[in-house]
Order: sequence, then C-alpha cells, then structure tokens
Amino acid sequence: MGTGLKGTAFPLERDTVLHLCIDMQRLFADQTAWQVPWLPRVLPAVVEIS
Repeated sequence: MGTGLKGTAFPLERDTVLHLCIDMQRLFADQTAWQVPWLPRVLPAVVEIS
C-alpha cells in the first residue's frame, strides 16, 4: 500500500524512485526578464548534487 502524498494525483509507494531535473540556464542568473534573485543562494547545492 502506498504512503501517499496529500494533494498529489498519484500516491508515492515505498519503492518509488524520483527523478530530479534541474534546468540551470544562464538567463536565470543574468539580468534578464527571467532573472531570479535566489539563484546564487541555491547554486552551491545544485552543483553539489550534479
């Protein structure tokens, strides 16, 4: 039986494997309309898991 996850369409099972895809494009760091101010803070964690 699944452990479930409130508010999700599909319950997660104990043997569920998650796939994480992080799209680190330069336009999120540079001064563009897409810039996000938190990128410098999360970048070290992204580098560590890649």
